[in-house]
Amino acid sequence: MKRTLLLTALLFIGFWGLTCTKSFSPAAYFPLKLGYTWFYSGLIHTMEVTEVAMLQKGEQYTIAMYDSSETILCKETYLLKGKQIYWTSFQPDVATIPNIYFEPAIPIAPISDKIGETFSLHVFEKRDDGTGCRVRVTGRIEDAGSQKTGIGTFADCIKMHLQYEYLDEACSRLLAGSTYYWYARDVGIIRFEMPSGEGELSSAKFNNRPLFP
Repeated sequence: MKRTLLLTALLFIGFWGLTCTKSFSPAAYFPLKLGYTWFYSGLIHTMEVTEVAMLQKGEQYTIAMYDSSETILCKETYLLKGKQIYWTSFQPDVATIPNIYFEPAIPIAPISDKIGETFSLHVFEKRDDGTGCRVRVTGRIEDAGSQKTGIGTFADCIKMHLQYEYLDEACSRLLAGSTYYWYARDVGIIRFEMPSGEGELSSAKFNNRPLFP
């Protein structure tokens, strides 16, 4: 009888441990809500969720990016569909550069928490000046675990590499190159390296409250 009770207790503890373990969800590493704001070192100083729209295919979020003088650099739109977040458009605040729309949209949150996981996607870059380009976007999970930054150490992080390659020689290459993102669960992007510059999270506000003391 005691043996049966002990085995039952062990099974219960094992089941409880499994059910309480957080399952992987890409969107958990890039939480988006209206008003969420991240501050960084580098050219991109501020990222803020400025608009939310409910679409038939999912929730669309608009993020505005600013430099340190609070001049807007660009806007990007993201679509939350299922548990993944997809990059749907890039809208620079420069008259000489067209807005770009991605068909299909590009996964922008981590695709996995397993090192070495990859994806490859053929995308059509539709521009609002009437032109378009064929692009191959590849992604790879480079690292997972804790990540130390200037404001502290984040325990649950994922590093993802995105490679953006134009397939049409005649196309002007507006977004070509490699980008690296480091994401922290329930926080978002804590570090990035891209052709135009790099940055590291210095602070954040969720619901108008500082995320860090």
